[in-house]
Amino acid sequence: MNRIIDSVLKYGVMAMVYATFLTPFIISGSLYFPYITGKAHLLRLFIEIGFALYIVLAIRNKEFLPKKSPLMWAALVFTLILGVATFNAEDSFKSFWSNFERMEGYVHILHMFAFFVITTSVFKTKQSWFALLNTSLGLSILMGIQGFMEYSKPHEGTIRIAGPLGNSTYLGVYALVHVFIAGFLIFKVLDKKKLAEVWGWVVSYALVIILNTAVLFNTGTRGSMAGLFAGIVFAAILIAVFEKNRIVYRKAALWLLATVVVIVAFLGIFKETSFVKSNPLLNRFASLVRWDIMSV
Repeated sequence: MNRIIDSVLKYGVMAMVYATFLTPFIISGSLYFPYITGKAHLLRLFIEIGFALYIVLAIRNKEFLPKKSPLMWAALVFTLILGVATFNAEDSFKSFWSNFERMEGYVHILHMFAFFVITTSVFKTKQSWFALLNTSLGLSILMGIQGFMEYSKPHEGTIRIAGPLGNSTYLGVYALVHVFIAGFLIFKVLDKKKLAEVWGWVVSYALVIILNTAVLFNTGTRGSMAGLFAGIVFAAILIAVFEKNRIVYRKAALWLLATVVVIVAFLGIFKETSFVKSNPLLNRFASLVRWDIMSV
């Protein structure tokens, strides 16, 4: 009986974690900030329900207590430092609660820490994380499709897509994160397996990367695009340095690095041409490329 109760609590927590991945699609037309407040309220509600179930589970079964790790300590220290900063702020009330337009504040940080604790304590196996990350990638496809659907409304003069997030910058970051999740999973499915055995997964993840990169580009979010290039460069260097026994990985990393260099060079060389200037999105990204390092 105890095992059944623990299982119910565990899967209840997991269900709340999965539910949080649906909140980016919430648009509350009846609220003053329809793209923000509804998402944040539901996100916090799911986390609070999950955390309440988790507390009961951890009390009943010590197996689910948070594990001590450098990452856990870092998250805890980060949260505590922000707490000290919040209560010593010029306006500690607003610093804690934020406002309806942003829905951030220290209260949101506390929810994020709780979310971190329950996910790292309940999702213990590679299979459970694999399922969670794949769910997120699947939802990113739906998010991208809804974003591109904005181009079917020419009367609104859409240039930069925003999707259900309602903000091009937010969608750009959302797509950026999923590009790297898909890239990470490609390496995980290839680990100790031959390409012939997992080619379906690799192709699927590659398509997700292409879609989310296209979404990122069409958001016109320069910060996210710069983050994409910087992340690729950083990851390529790490792979080239540490994956000495995997020649294929090193070659792929070097090709990615070369691709980034070529793209940046192209934008820098042709930024003043009519081809680049006539494309509003391309022109936005080209404006980031400066040969004078002091003006970057």
